[in-house]
Amino acid sequence: TRTISDIIEGPDGYIWIIPQGEAIFRVNPAKPVEVKTFTIDDYLVLSSANFTPEGNILLGTQENIRIFGNGADSLICIDTIEGFDYSSVTAIHKLRGKDTFIIGTNGNSLFRLVFSEGQNILSRLSDDIELASMDVQSIFEDSGNNLWISTSDLGFFQLQLSDDNETKSIRIFNQASGLPGTNGRLVFQDVEENLWFGLFGNGLAKLNSMAFSFISPGTIPETNNIIYVNKTGEDYFLGTPVGFY
Repeated sequence: TRTISDIIEGPDGYIWIIPQGEAIFRVNPAKPVEVKTFTIDDYLVLSSANFTPEGNILLGTQENIRIFGNGADSLICIDTIEGFDYSSVTAIHKLRGKDTFIIGTNGNSLFRLVFSEGQNILSRLSDDIELASMDVQSIFEDSGNNLWISTSDLGFFQLQLSDDNETKSIRIFNQASGLPGTNGRLVFQDVEENLWFGLFGNGLAKLNSMAFSFISPGTIPETNNIIYVNKTGEDYFLGTPVGFY
């Protein structure tokens, strides 16, 4: 009878089901009827979850992240991570092979959370204006370690991070790229490395290859009539009948 916010696999091999509130459930995948219920504070509204390197559970709430110790019979809150400016924490993604998490929020963009020497270090992932105020629905990491950020109104963002987890490049996929809508919910990559985009109200879209993409420099036909292309360093000049980009 409750909305499910997240479903994750724990380091213990159990499946953890995270409803929006009241309790969370641990399921034994070998015996699906074996379900354990852990009650939580009634006022907490849960929207995301993940596990720390130590095996504690991170629960994203309406204004912060709560860290709960995973005991045999109960969950005990052992720490709280603040700094999201009262925005809901809608996605918690652990980078592959690292003790770094990328955190998505409802209207307050992306954060980086690092666990180092017993400390939790939280910082903004980027000050890029393209990422500001985005409403993040989910975060997915593909086989090439690209991050895909699903947003509720701006489509999908593909982020490449540097070795020190700084934003290296940003690509945006929306209706100009051929998607039927911009209300994104999730990204999935199949065994053939095709990318699937789940949209709210616009079904499912499939990206077979990154070989082709569409760039629309302007919003009127004259600015999208490309009559000249040249390169200088890592930048490109696009010439149109009404000016350069």
